[in-house]
Amino acid sequence: MDSNKGPGSPANENENLDARSNRSNSSSIASVSGCSDHSDTSTLRYDQESWSIYRERVEQLCEELWPAQKTFKARLADSKLITRLRAVRVLRKILPPSQKPMIERMEGGDYNRITGITLPSSHKNKPRQLILRAPRAKELAHPERDVAVLKYIRQKSSIPVATVAAWDYSCNNPLESPYVLQNRVEGQDLDKLWPTLTHAQRRTVAIEVGGAIRKLLSLETNTPGLLGLLARDGTPHAVDPFELKDCLGEIFDEPEYTLPERQTTSEFLTAQFHRWRAVDLERSAGEVSNDIKLWDRLLETVREMNDVNLFPPDLGNCLCHVDLHPRNIMVAIQPDKTLKVTAILDWDEAVFAPKFVNCIPPLFLWRDDGEDRVDENGIDPWPYELGGADDPVSEQRRELKRLFEEAAGPDYRALAYEERFRLGRVLFRLATTGLVSSQNTRAAEKVLTDWYRRVHRDGVKS
Repeated sequence: MDSNKGPGSPANENENLDARSNRSNSSSIASVSGCSDHSDTSTLRYDQESWSIYRERVEQLCEELWPAQKTFKARLADSKLITRLRAVRVLRKILPPSQKPMIERMEGGDYNRITGITLPSSHKNKPRQLILRAPRAKELAHPERDVAVLKYIRQKSSIPVATVAAWDYSCNNPLESPYVLQNRVEGQDLDKLWPTLTHAQRRTVAIEVGGAIRKLLSLETNTPGLLGLLARDGTPHAVDPFELKDCLGEIFDEPEYTLPERQTTSEFLTAQFHRWRAVDLERSAGEVSNDIKLWDRLLETVREMNDVNLFPPDLGNCLCHVDLHPRNIMVAIQPDKTLKVTAILDWDEAVFAPKFVNCIPPLFLWRDDGEDRVDENGIDPWPYELGGADDPVSEQRRELKRLFEEAAGPDYRALAYEERFRLGRVLFRLATTGLVSSQNTRAAEKVLTDWYRRVHRDGVKS
């Protein structure tokens, strides 16, 4: 579907959603009006409406998507007379009000406000639970890409993901913001349940997460980039180039960039570093700033890496989740105490990338509970993730690592632990996010220092 609004479920799922899917073809994106307070459920800070005002907007959206029943019984239940009579306690059960959707404030992420909506039992004769996702700021609004990723995964794999019920890519709605409505997934997030799980249940998680990694590695493309928007027949377009953005999400002006049909890792890094260098040179009015010098050194480093075939041209690219954290894995405990992975969430940042980007070890599976997330020197190891090649001391943890690796497959084992691939994951992040923060600048300097030491330790031809 190429309209900016539409239901993600079959046509008979909800006629009201279908009827409104063509109300607007506007592709403009605007922020939620009002700036009365900050988010208190996000680690980032965005000015946005208070919950009380936003809730009213959600109520209006519900009324638009699911209009109140116009039957005589429904009108009578909401009449002024019956409302007054309902003030008498003994009459409340006899004269219940007409049912309306229940709206629940939920913990959101850095980029989206999350709201739970439960439709009343009078809707289709059974309750229906939904999740409303709306961007916290206009620069973060890419619901069309979120929908495309979820549809692509459902078409191309058996990875469990949420189904899309409806969406609106425009701001022509009560929220005055793009949004996506998803069917609520059964279960709880793994981050909350992990400490209480039995070893048998954790074994299931290890196997299921490994299987998801393996399936993602099989979703291959010829070049890294973003998943294109949906075509008329429901299939994705070709991969789109990465957008160069500042730290607030604003896209930099730059000459149009067209992806080649095929691109090796070295070619991708080189092209991206040149794009960033050009943008930063324009911003510095032609002055060779420290950022320009860093880009030049990174480009030289990529040339040296290519000379020693650090990233062979046949590595390939695949779809990468990027943030496969336990909080994004939904699980449900079955009546027989077995565990089921019901969905993997938060595909907002999913990208096509070199396969080693998809192979960050999920250390939560086999690191000892309570172990600090620091390196051997007691400090945050950024820009490299903590190493995961060594086997844990605990026999049960060793089993979890083994089960995960077997499920993830040989490509994962080949691309996860080596220093060059850990280094490659940092280079990929720099290539897609630029030197727009002090953290990224420090990461670039560390990459250059570590590469210099490796060259002098092992020799360029090692």
